[in-house]
Amino acid sequence: MEAVRITAVVPGPIAMPRGAIAVDALLMATRARVDGLPPVEIGGFQKIEIPIVVEPSRRFHLASFSLGGVEAHDRHWINRRFPVEQAQTIGSRKIKRLQISAGPAKSYRLPFEVGYLVGSKLEWYVLGDAEKIQALLDHVSFIGKKRSVGKGEVERWTVERSETWEGFPVVKDGRALRPLPVDWPGLVDPQLDYRTVGCVGAPYWDHAREELCAVP
Repeated sequence: MEAVRITAVVPGPIAMPRGAIAVDALLMATRARVDGLPPVEIGGFQKIEIPIVVEPSRRFHLASFSLGGVEAHDRHWINRRFPVEQAQTIGSRKIKRLQISAGPAKSYRLPFEVGYLVGSKLEWYVLGDAEKIQALLDHVSFIGKKRSVGKGEVERWTVERSETWEGFPVVKDGRALRPLPVDWPGLVDPQLDYRTVGCVGAPYWDHAREELCAVP
């Protein structure tokens, strides 16, 4: 295993409502998809091996969350209009009224926020196997939320050796680069919040496992 820097070039809009992306969770989801595993459900999660080192207590992978700023924001919309004309053609001609404000025929227009990244890139730092990480990321074309509507398209991935620093890769200059136990060595006056520490045994979105952590 080696010190690795991962870079995703994302020239277009990306939706990151949580503010950062966990590369260990991304690799686990990709491994599950490549291996044809069933969808992850809370309570039924199975451990998935990825080429990143797990810290000694086996609570989380030694990987930072995504690093990179957003230089501009925009509001996009998801629209759904029920196909009334097609429904009348396929269904009964006696249909006189469809309720589009509620129920299965409901139409909607929902807003969501996207951002444009500084330098069009996100970076992560990990301890792992660069070649195997690259092989998994070659299967990833979109990151973030709203991928199904084309947000977060990755132009290319770069996985390369990285210089290290004290606390690499999860603490830098006393600051947490991912949710960490509050007593993790190297933290200086950390910002605290309730988060799920790691996804080795369960996903980050399992809120039942949240605890007070040092957060980025």
